[in-house]
Amino acid sequence: MCLYTKQICPLRARKDIVCYKRFKLLYGLSLFNLMITPVRSMMVRIPKDEPTVMIAYPNSIEKLRTIDTTRDRDNVRFRIYGGMIHAFTNLEICNKGSLPIAIFKCIIPKGTLYYKGTNDDICAKKMLVVKQVI
Repeated sequence: MCLYTKQICPLRARKDIVCYKRFKLLYGLSLFNLMITPVRSMMVRIPKDEPTVMIAYPNSIEKLRTIDTTRDRDNVRFRIYGGMIHAFTNLEICNKGSLPIAIFKCIIPKGTLYYKGTNDDICAKKMLVVKQVI
């Protein structure tokens, strides 16, 4: 997961935030309700009858790092390396790409720490996977 943001500190969700999460579609695993995250290849079990909670556990060496810095303060960006779950706020953007994917509607619960990216992407410490939309 990699998200570029202008935020140095995470925000706290004031209300539930709807977003969309991509998973690799691997036909053998989907029979057992297992999905794989596209970048980190993490396996997630998603029962068909009930929402699933995903919680990010950071690697101790993963942290916020500065990528692009300039003298103009408006152009400073930060890269979130890990410890968050990456998703998109826009379904159409989430659906771009060539891999066979499954897209799930998710909710970032009220009170959860999150970052807003620069490309309609979002990452949070916790996400509730609600239902498959594609």
